Amino acid sequence: MQLKRTLFTLLALLPAWLLQAQVEVRGTVLDSETGRPVAAVVVTLDDGTTAVSEEKGAFVFFNVPEGKHDFTFRGTEDYVTQTQSTVVKDQGDGVFTLGRVELVPTQRDEGITNKEDFIPTITLSDGDLEQETDNQNISGVLAASRDVFVSAAAFTFGPARFRIRGYDSENTAVFINGVPFNELENGRAFWSALGGLNDVTRNRNAEVGLSPLSYAFGGVGGGSSIDTRASSQREQTRVTMSATNRGYRWRTMLTHSTGMMDNGWAFSFSGSHRWAQEGYEPGSFYDAYAYFMAVDKKLGDKHLLNLTTFGAPTQRGRAGASTPEMYDLADNNYYNPFWGYQNGEKRNSRISRVHQPVIMLRHDWQLSEDATLTTTASYQFGRIGGTALNWFEAPDPRPDYYRNLPSYYESIGQPEAAAIVEADLRTNESSRQINWDQFYEVNRTSQLADKYPEFLEGQQAEGRWAQYMVEDRRYDSREFNFYSNYNHVISDIFTLSGGLTYQTQTIDNFKVVDDLLGADYFVDIDAFAVRDFPDNPEVQQSDLNNPNRIVREGDRFGWSYDIDVRRADGWLQGQFTLPRFDIFAAVNANQTTFWRTGKYRTGRFPDQSFGESEKQNFTNLGVKGGITYKIDGRNYLFANGTHMTRAPFVRNAYVSPRTRDQLVPGLESETIYGGEIGYLLRSPNVQGRASLYYTQFSNRTEIIRFYNDLQR
Repeated sequence: MQLKRTLFTLLALLPAWLLQAQVEVRGTVLDSETGRPVAAVVVTLDDGTTAVSEEKGAFVFFNVPEGKHDFTFRGTEDYVTQTQSTVVKDQGDGVFTLGRVELVPTQRDEGITNKEDFIPTITLSDGDLEQETDNQNISGVLAASRDVFVSAAAFTFGPARFRIRGYDSENTAVFINGVPFNELENGRAFWSALGGLNDVTRNRNAEVGLSPLSYAFGGVGGGSSIDTRASSQREQTRVTMSATNRGYRWRTMLTHSTGMMDNGWAFSFSGSHRWAQEGYEPGSFYDAYAYFMAVDKKLGDKHLLNLTTFGAPTQRGRAGASTPEMYDLADNNYYNPFWGYQNGEKRNSRISRVHQPVIMLRHDWQLSEDATLTTTASYQFGRIGGTALNWFEAPDPRPDYYRNLPSYYESIGQPEAAAIVEADLRTNESSRQINWDQFYEVNRTSQLADKYPEFLEGQQAEGRWAQYMVEDRRYDSREFNFYSNYNHVISDIFTLSGGLTYQTQTIDNFKVVDDLLGADYFVDIDAFAVRDFPDNPEVQQSDLNNPNRIVREGDRFGWSYDIDVRRADGWLQGQFTLPRFDIFAAVNANQTTFWRTGKYRTGRFPDQSFGESEKQNFTNLGVKGGITYKIDGRNYLFANGTHMTRAPFVRNAYVSPRTRDQLVPGLESETIYGGEIGYLLRSPNVQGRASLYYTQFSNRTEIIRFYNDLQR
């Protein structure tokens, strides 16, 4: 009887004992080097239960039995998988705080054979032990994770051939060390400045769509942030040699990074060379260098100063698209009309030369344990240009020009001539390419000085006036950026972010004489106006302020003007993290001003081409917000929306900026609104996303230019 009473008492107390023995386990995942939160880490309990760290690195388990447990931390490929054994017990109010778990980056352990031997360092502070229980949240959506679809699309297809969601690149905000990297002129990121610097641009995160960003308001396409600071680079010395069959054949890279040293300094250097005597398209070549330097200095415990500079001087022979007729005649889908033989060697008429170095100075200020202020200033400058053929009083020299093809002779009723031309193009490669020898011969026998003596009157013009030449079309740019970003975790449920940006860009548009092809000079007149207005010498001038100017190699001619853009931007964002919901709202306001400054007074538009034009001002606003419902630690439902206006890009604002400052009729700000809904799956072995989205663009401006070779 006594035994029965004892068993009854134990069974009656068992539910209460079980309830007391199950606690909530919390923790935060940090990078062992930088101390920054690490998102997208899958934390697995020894019973198979999982949680995922959110953007601030926090994770939580519910109803964990007291006792000894193993916690396994599996991050992205950038971190070592680590296991920690610990005794879980109630620290008060049914909560056990695991504290800060520091993950070791994989790049730090290259000499270790067994990565799983690493044990994460856990530190407990008084604040950790005294946390209140009102933060019983399911881990939020992982904003810093690398999206599988985005990674695969970028690697397999490349940005030139695949546009995520069909958006153009100007709809995605790109930042490097906090600096906006989208060009003010056209809204697109200038990736050429980073070419060949793969080793030092790996620290990045990207978000597709309308999710909140901690560093910017973002666009409808999301945002991408790249951190190249020396203290963020993995400690390494790396030499790489690669071969490829794409734009270049060979690549060498050398990178050395110290990481943050005990004396508070960090250094990172990288350089590369990519080259090809000829690419897979005939007549193309590639010769590109790249350099990078970053220096960090810790100033106490709260300040970090960074200086970064990089650039990629590149020279390459371009390949041009042609017509299906010409590809058929050449029997080669890689036919390139831009080259021809000169002295037995291939010479390309379209050579691109680019070098736009960037200098950045960044200051990180840890205002408090929960607040940071990041300020960056940058300056970008240099040359962007490419050569092309130019001719005056001479036949169009392009081998795939429509009047040089059989179809043209068929269209004018000359089938015999069409057959002759077709036979020649099919059997004679030189007929399908540029004839450099002909250019030199035409210039050697040029009679332009005799035909147009009025253009040379009173000038020193000895030698031959070029009928064919190579010109270099330049778009040299100078850009200054100032950026400041504030982030404050005000409480366990609310985070405030905001920022200010000021940008200026000046694009110096002009062309210079690159090669006179054996001639001695060229007269700076408007060849089209000479054809269309033969009796009006003033209209024929490229610059009425310097009529009939004699130009030689290296001189400007044709057109010369500046485009100036100024933009000021401010944004504010609030994020709420609740037990079952994440909610955010953001607002943005910006002011854009641009104008044209003509340096030549053209004869066709004397009153609209010279001097500073009227400034165009656009004030724009944007709002976006969203909500995420956390079904559990693996399954999420989200809905986001936005409405914004955007100033027209200056590249599409002027009808013909080379000749005048005439604006596109009805120029106004573009209106963008849209939304997205979707489902996210985040589990240890499977990640997935399904989404529906809608975006409406209104009042867009697009310039379509063409050449009409028919006379007036």
